[in-house]
Amino acid sequence: MALKTIALVETIWNGHHPTYFKVLAKTLLELGYNVLAFCPAPEEVNQWINQKCSNLADQFYSFELNDPPLNRLALGKLRKTWAAIQRWRNAGEAIERSYIKIGYYPDLVFFACIDYYLAFCVTHWLVDRIFHYNWSGLYFQPNHLRLKLPFYPLRRGPFNPSATLKSARCHFVAVLDEGIAQQLQKRINNPVVIFPDFCDESPADANYYLLQEIRKKAGNRKIIGLLGYLQRRKGIMTLIEVAKKSLEEDWFFVFAGELDPAGFTPQDFSTLNDFINQTPSNCFFSFNYIPDESKFNSLVNVCDILFAAYEYYPHSSNILTKAALFKKPVIVSKNFCMAERVEKFALGLSIESGDVSACISALNLLLNKIGDFKELNRCEEFTVLHSQKQVTNQFKFLLEEGRR
Repeated sequence: MALKTIALVETIWNGHHPTYFKVLAKTLLELGYNVLAFCPAPEEVNQWINQKCSNLADQFYSFELNDPPLNRLALGKLRKTWAAIQRWRNAGEAIERSYIKIGYYPDLVFFACIDYYLAFCVTHWLVDRIFHYNWSGLYFQPNHLRLKLPFYPLRRGPFNPSATLKSARCHFVAVLDEGIAQQLQKRINNPVVIFPDFCDESPADANYYLLQEIRKKAGNRKIIGLLGYLQRRKGIMTLIEVAKKSLEEDWFFVFAGELDPAGFTPQDFSTLNDFINQTPSNCFFSFNYIPDESKFNSLVNVCDILFAAYEYYPHSSNILTKAALFKKPVIVSKNFCMAERVEKFALGLSIESGDVSACISALNLLLNKIGDFKELNRCEEFTVLHSQKQVTNQFKFLLEEGRR
C-alpha cells in the first residue's frame, strides 16, 4: 500500500521556526508518510534529515518557498491581506511545481505557522477558491482570544480574525495555548487540538566557545539569561534596567542571540547601544545567531535563571520547555499562558510586564530559595507534556483518525 503524503509549508526562517519545521518533518517521516517540505532553506533541511534519519531520506522531498515580497502600494491592513492571499497562492503554485517533479500531490498540507495566512478579509470562501488542497496548520498567536482587540464586536464575517479557519478543507487546527483551544473550536466549528510547545532536546555542547567566555567572565556570580531571537517585546529593556540597578548584587546578566532592531523606538535603541558601549561589568552581550540547538542548550544550562517576562505577550513560548528540561527557574509576565503554566507547574515566578523592582525582588527570592525550587517544581511533568514524543502522539491520532 502506497504511503500517504503530507506537505509541510513554512516561509518564516528565524527564531524557533526552523527547529519546529525540521522536527515536524522528522516526526511525519517516522510515522510512515512521504513528506514534501516547502521552506526558504531546503538544503539545510535536507542535511538535517540526513543526519537524523537517513534511512527515511527516500520518503523526503524538499523545495524552496519564500515569503512574498512586500507590496509597498498596499497600506495598513490591506498590506497584510495582500501578503496572506499571496502566500496561499504561492503555496498552491509550489505544490503544482512539485507534482511535475515527483508525480503526485499531497493528501494533506500542514502549515507550520498558519498565522501568516490569516488576515483581514481573507475568508474561507476566498481561500477555497485559491487553494485546492486539504490543509491544517499550527496557530501560534490567536491574539483575539487572549487580548481585548479594539472594535472586537464588529469583527465578524470577513473581519473575523479566525474566518479562514472555517474552511471545509481545514481538517484541524493545532494550538500551543491550552487556555484558548475550546474558545477557538466554538468559533470555527473545526477540530482544534493542543500541540506541545516542544523544543530540541539535544545535549548541551560543553565546548561552545560562548559558554566558555560566559563562565570566565561570570566567575562565581549567579547567571540570569535572556536568550534566543532578541526582540523589543522580549523585555530586553526591562532586563537592562534590572542590570543597571543590580551592580552591587552577585549577579551576571547574559544577553545572547540575534538582535532584531525593528521593534525598538529610536530612543530605546540608542539607550540599548549606549549601555552596551559602556561595557558594564555585570553583563555579557552576544548578538550573533546561535548556530544550533546543542549550543543554545549549553547557554540555557549555564544560567541559574532564565528571563522570559515578555511585554504583553499572551501566548506560549518554548523557553519554558527549555527551562523545564534543564530544571532552571524562569521569570515570566503575569496574566497569560506562560504565567498560568509557571504557577501550575511551579516553574518560577511571574511579574507585571516591565516592572523592574518586581523583577529584582523575584530574582532575590528565586536565588535565595533555589533549593525549594528544585524540591517543589514539576519540571519533569512539564517536559513530558511538551516533548517531541507528544508531537508524535498527536499527529498519529489526528492523521490516523482523520476528521472527527
